[in-house]
Amino acid sequence: MSRIQIGKITGAHGIKGEVKVLSQSQDAGLLFRKDGVFTASEGGLIVKLIARTENKPSMFISKIEGVTDRNEAEKFTNTPLYIDRDDLPQTDDGEFYLNDLVGLTVVTPEGKNLGTIMSIQNFGASDLIDVQSPEGKNNFMPLAEPFLVEIDMEAGHVVMQEIEVMP
Repeated sequence: MSRIQIGKITGAHGIKGEVKVLSQSQDAGLLFRKDGVFTASEGGLIVKLIARTENKPSMFISKIEGVTDRNEAEKFTNTPLYIDRDDLPQTDDGEFYLNDLVGLTVVTPEGKNLGTIMSIQNFGASDLIDVQSPEGKNNFMPLAEPFLVEIDMEAGHVVMQEIEVMP
């Protein structure tokens, strides 16, 4: 069973063991499930987060069940948070999760193979696909218009305008 990253503990907050939690999901409630969330894509701990306040959009101040002081909380700094893929809500027709794009082929409108999507990243501005070319080079491409032409899940490919890559 695969896991999907839905958030990240970005650091400690205060002296009573609270942490700052960044939600990377449209449904931040997934972070605060009674069954907890995983701290690794495989294995790892299960932590139960108790929501306290929303500090700013997608950022929460929370408690980790069992953590009572800042020193313990700091051990979780930069910890990614995952849930099992099967625990995500079902998507409607025509909808998908970004992680579902990993492994799809990227082609131009003319059918030229640009490579395979290795991961999805977001460094703050927008979602980027990490595309590994047939030659083994990795390039980031914006997953947005005017570059994105079409996502065809049934055909197993994403149609993108070719972007000139700097040497």
